[in-house]
Amino acid sequence: MIQPEVAYSLLAALIVFQLFNRYHKDIVGFYYTKIKHKTNIPRSSYLMRYKYLNKHFDYFKPLSDSAKSEFITRMWNFEQSKKFITSGNITLEPEMKWLVSAAAIQLTFGLKDYMIRSHYQIVLHADAFYLPGSRLKMKGAASQAGTIHLSWPDLKQGFEVPDDRYNLGLHELSHALKMTVLGGKTFDDRLKRYYSAWSKTVKQEFLNLKHGNEHFLRKYGGTNMHEFFAVCIEHFFEVPAGMKKELPELYSSLSVLLNQDPLNAASDYRVSTAVQRKYSTFKTAVPKAKDISWHWSLSLLLIGFFTTIATFIYFDTFFITTVSIIALWLGISLIAGVIHYPSVVKNNIMGIPVYIIYSLIGPAPIFIFCMLLANHFIPLEEAKHIKLNAVHLEVPPRFNGTVVTYQKDLNEGKTLKHVEKVEGYYEYELEGSTMHMMVYRGIFGYKVKSNKYIQRENGKWIEH
Repeated sequence: MIQPEVAYSLLAALIVFQLFNRYHKDIVGFYYTKIKHKTNIPRSSYLMRYKYLNKHFDYFKPLSDSAKSEFITRMWNFEQSKKFITSGNITLEPEMKWLVSAAAIQLTFGLKDYMIRSHYQIVLHADAFYLPGSRLKMKGAASQAGTIHLSWPDLKQGFEVPDDRYNLGLHELSHALKMTVLGGKTFDDRLKRYYSAWSKTVKQEFLNLKHGNEHFLRKYGGTNMHEFFAVCIEHFFEVPAGMKKELPELYSSLSVLLNQDPLNAASDYRVSTAVQRKYSTFKTAVPKAKDISWHWSLSLLLIGFFTTIATFIYFDTFFITTVSIIALWLGISLIAGVIHYPSVVKNNIMGIPVYIIYSLIGPAPIFIFCMLLANHFIPLEEAKHIKLNAVHLEVPPRFNGTVVTYQKDLNEGKTLKHVEKVEGYYEYELEGSTMHMMVYRGIFGYKVKSNKYIQRENGKWIEH
């Protein structure tokens, strides 16, 4: 028979998991930013950037919670290290700094050093502009003097139209990245050598484009090797599927160079082992691949495995029927499974079979164990005596004392019967013996046996 207390427990589980589903991003975000990545970004600043990126930045949206936190942390650090100014009839808004910084982190997300230290100043222009000493009207420029110039309307359009093979932000930042690497401002010599090897590998593609042959890349990439690299970066992020199909060698070599694969969004853009192996010639120059991200659901699965064991051990302390605990377990697993489905299965964290196992031995035992603890330590009433008759007393051979055996589904007024023989114990029954056990009801309504009991010995009640 299922105890009525199970209904209250399931209602509590529904409320708890709904609250977790509502606020888990805040909890997980706090863990990754303050504990794992140890950033000093204020929580309000983190949330503003999170909302902006989740709405306006396609590259950010499919990332795992851990990767999103790392992205925002890098974005914050980049933003704080640069000086942002405007030129023309335009006011500097936070979104302007966020978009430029996000573009820089997208480009360098697979690299260990992402600050692009050769450039310290970013100028956002109201429209296309002229630089001093130049008669050419420009939309963007990355100067050797350490300044990146960007036309704000064209910068925005590059991300608003994500597949037109034109992205001003990525284009100019790739110039700055190349200057940083070749200028020795950051990164080690291995990456510099790899870029040199990459340039030789793609030389023929550059010549094909330069000579006007029909090509997948924009013609502007044939201007020189500097522009070829920038145009390759634009295509790599804007039309990765097409680039991989038309220029598989170029696409794969760029994946290894930048240590990310835009087509592998489900795994935080990690480069596959096969691609890394294929370009093993340059592996000494390639940054180490990012570690496999650890989703919070896997932590729940691991914790749940151990609390499952703890729950079975702790179960004997309570007067809960086996049917009730099974109903409670299945009910909570169903509630957790339905609520967590969008954030786990739909985000390709795990498949359906594994998710079913996760629901059973992940959140369910964790909740049950925490519920039992709360029920144990938060009583709703004072402990009461329950009278037990025909008590079995078991005396261990190497222990001076008695061990009382009783049924966990015991109800008040029922005669206690022998449960099972415990190997190594001398058993005997004292006919007519009487014991009073201390029992109280916890906050979830389940009865709990107290650590104390009183027993009739030689005409006196003795507390144990």
